[in-house]
Amino acid sequence: MKFSVIIAGLFSAMVVKAAVYEINFATNADALDCQTRDIKYINKVSDSHVVNDAQLTLTNAKECNPVILEQFDAVCPALVSRSCA
Repeated sequence: MKFSVIIAGLFSAMVVKAAVYEINFATNADALDCQTRDIKYINKVSDSHVVNDAQLTLTNAKECNPVILEQFDAVCPALVSRSCA
């Protein structure tokens, strides 16, 4: 019985998909400003985050949550687009 539970646990762990949030800005300065302005929230909801050029990317081990995207709408008005996959 324990063996089948372990096997089932391994397969369920493999199905977990990380959420990747991409918040796009017109400039690198806008992306960095948003990251600085909202860093406490970003650290709370993501396992990691990085700014590459004009994009702020967050990842976490949970499913996409539209509330996280809405937070960026409210706090970072300079964003151009945002998505989660």
